[in-house]
Amino acid sequence: MNPNYLGDRWDLERMVQGVKIAREIFATSAFSPWYKQELQPGPGHVGDDDLRTFVKQKSESYHHQAGSCRMGIDDLSVVDPELRVHGVRNLRVVDASVMPAVPSGNCHTAIAMIAERAADFLRGVSRA
Repeated sequence: MNPNYLGDRWDLERMVQGVKIAREIFATSAFSPWYKQELQPGPGHVGDDDLRTFVKQKSESYHHQAGSCRMGIDDLSVVDPELRVHGVRNLRVVDASVMPAVPSGNCHTAIAMIAERAADFLRGVSRA
């Protein structure tokens, strides 16, 4: 899968703008007790070309592929409520992809719970 991050010039320019805004925020008096110096990209990177290079080299995604193997009982779901893949024997999916919708926050806790439930299913433990 290629998400094509920064594939559009607009994406890159918004990231550069984000760096500039972060610099403005940290330059305010509210942050002066804690802010000593900029570590990245560093005070030597001031021009837009320098910032574009920084963004291209240092940007990364914090993205989970949630929802791509949606759990449910309808025709569009991939796994049933016990995480079994529809139409395939002895195969379960146990990760963020079974979430029916992409969560708005960090999904680590939900993924851990999915794994706990999968362990229960495999052991034959029922929770009412």
